Amino acid sequence: MSKIYIYVLTTETFPDKQAYFDASSETEYFYVGRTENPERRKMQHEGEARRGSSYPYHEKIRNLKEGWDLEVLEVVDKQLASDHEEYHMIRLTCEGHPLLNIKRGDRIKRASVDIFESFKRSGIENSTDYSNVMSIARENRIRLRESRQIMKRLKHVKYDSETETHHYVLDGVVHTTGKYVSKKELIESLCPSIDKKFQDLLKRVESFQKERKAD
Repeated sequence: MSKIYIYVLTTETFPDKQAYFDASSETEYFYVGRTENPERRKMQHEGEARRGSSYPYHEKIRNLKEGWDLEVLEVVDKQLASDHEEYHMIRLTCEGHPLLNIKRGDRIKRASVDIFESFKRSGIENSTDYSNVMSIARENRIRLRESRQIMKRLKHVKYDSETETHHYVLDGVVHTTGKYVSKKELIESLCPSIDKKFQDLLKRVESFQKERKAD
């Protein structure tokens, strides 16, 4: 399983891991990214800044000179890296850090705080929990497409008054339901949708995703 490092660029240098956890309240985190090699990525950022890159975080590095560092937040599965990266963007923005790879301002800060409150209500405590929920969301989008296809192909054949059951056919397979079970409920049982408690959270995340990219 291929691994990716989720990292943050910070205005304070840390000689060891404990120093990172003891960071002062003045420490500013200004960029979240991902890489397969943290040491090489730091050198790349340094080189790009030195060569005059116009990205805001490279301008920040130029201004800081030696007073910046790259710190690894966690190591994750490559396929899920974007979820973990986004979680830390939301978390750090919520904490008031002016990340330079998302839009600035009160609007995005309020959005991140709003989402983090939803995280707590949904039992999301860390980036792994967040990634699990986003995996559910991706699965739900697939299920939604499937349910629409099922709706088109599912045919009501008859209602049996003696047994008080409806008979449907889907791709040659007969499905029987009770008298008061709707076609929609049958489709839901054939292709269950996402847990309702995550619906509001996912709408907020989707809104944040649209807003977070820098101009």
